[in-house]
Amino acid sequence: SAEPEEAEPITDEVEAEPAAYEQEEELVSAEPEEAEPITDEVEAEPGVLEQEEELVSVEPGVLETKPEVSIDIAIDVNTASLAQLEQIPGVGFIVAQSIIDYREKHGTIEDLDELADIPDIDKPILEEIRPWLFIETLKEEPVEEISKEPELLDAWHAIESGKIEVAVGQYQQLIKDHRYLDDIILDLTNATQLYPDEVPVFVALGDAYFHNDELQEALDVYLQAEELLK
Repeated sequence: SAEPEEAEPITDEVEAEPAAYEQEEELVSAEPEEAEPITDEVEAEPGVLEQEEELVSVEPGVLETKPEVSIDIAIDVNTASLAQLEQIPGVGFIVAQSIIDYREKHGTIEDLDELADIPDIDKPILEEIRPWLFIETLKEEPVEEISKEPELLDAWHAIESGKIEVAVGQYQQLIKDHRYLDDIILDLTNATQLYPDEVPVFVALGDAYFHNDELQEALDVYLQAEELLK
């Protein structure tokens, strides 16, 4: 009988091809590249930081003083408020308050030169603030020429003397007689300016208009008299 052939021992090792082994060795032995350190700093473009520094920087003294606010038109020294006076170049709180105090103590300022009497205002300050101040003067309406008739002169003299009742009586008698109505209207119109609260004067003026057939004017004057009675 024939003897059985001897079997080759079984092993777990597998012979790798030379080229494949070398390639794998290269992959394993490759040293990792060194990573660059991570930082929070971001490199800015040239000029950007310089621009930011210019925006942030403040000139010395800017934050220490408040912005100056000034007026651009002249104001009436007798009616200006404290805030308005403070806005005048060269005038601060102290000078403005001094002007207010002077007005309250002495009344209406008639001339800007009076401001030199205020302790806090000297000549240089006065000349500096003068262009920003003025004094408003009330324009007086011219009184028309008074009539010359003797009866009318007597009545007008009574008006000037404050004898309203006597004067009105004299005018009313002339009105009833339809005499000198135009002159009486002129006299009594002037009288209403002298005595704006005297109801009898307005009533007499209304009567003169009425008898002179100026009905609308008469109605207007009667309404003024009625308002004074309220």
